[in-house]
This record gives sequence, structure tokens and C-alpha cells, in this order.
Amino acid sequence: SLREDGFFESFDGKKIHFEKYIVPDSTANITVVHGFTESGEKFREMAYNFTLMAVIGIDLGGTKIAGAVFDDQEQMLSKQTVLLNGATGEAVGDKVIEVIRALMAEHSELNITGIGVCVPGIVYSKKNTVWAPNIPGWDNYPLKKHIQDGIQNDTTEVRIESDRTCYI
Repeated sequence: SLREDGFFESFDGKKIHFEKYIVPDSTANITVVHGFTESGEKFREMAYNFTLMAVIGIDLGGTKIAGAVFDDQEQMLSKQTVLLNGATGEAVGDKVIEVIRALMAEHSELNITGIGVCVPGIVYSKKNTVWAPNIPGWDNYPLKKHIQDGIQNDTTEVRIESDRTCYI
């Protein structure tokens, strides 16, 4: 694979580092670089490089879920924010699915090939579970399986990452 890295400037002028890996002869590449703030509008602090696909990005925090659809021209087509309102456990997973389904329905003309979810905790990739200390009931929560079962679409890849590393 080929590796590229560098910096880009965020909306407030801060330099943000990115790394991009390209596998020759692949059908698509995705690069997501996550910012370092919990207070700003994170979509302006993320760089997306999507080729031949439309994707959904989900940013799950302790109090809200923000989701957006991006087309193959790297344009944000729409976004949606839902408050958790004290939801815990599986109810939070259900709200994530609600946002994903709403975005998919709004853009039913697109082929959504990937869903990336940024979570406020630790992702155990070997077990495909999540620990999120500020979401009660998420000690070993199977978020990936819950999303896959909820969207019932075998062709859409689901990736879950910690908000500390949030890249796909």
C-alpha cells in the first residue's frame, strides 16, 4: 500500500495531522481524520476522502448522536443530530440505528457502502464490543452487531472506532 501524510487546517485555523493509506487496485479508499475537541462541530474537523461510494459517519457522544451522509464527491449531503436524553444501554444503540435508518431513507437513491461510528470509549475489536464509561450499560456492548442487525444490509460495511483514534 502507499502511505501519504500531512496536515490540513481546521475551520478555526488549527493544524490537524492526517494519514492516508492507498491499496493499489482497490475499489475505494476512505480517510477520516478526527479533531481534538468535544465542543466544536466535529464535521468541520474531519477530512473525508471517499471514492466511488456514499457513506454515513456517526459521532456518538455522551449526550448526543450526530450523523451525516457523504457522497462520492466528498460533499456532506445532510446531517442529523439526536439527543440521548438520558438513554442507556440498548436504547442508545437503538437511537444510533434510528439516525442511520433516517439518513439512509433520506438518501435512498444512493448506495451507502459504509458506516463509520465514532464512540466515546474503547472498542474491543477481537470481541466486537464497546466499553463507553459515560453510557450506562455499555460495559461490553455489541454495537456493531446491533447496527448490522438493525439495518439488515449485508453489503454495507460497519466500522466502529474509539473517538481517540477515529479513523477508518
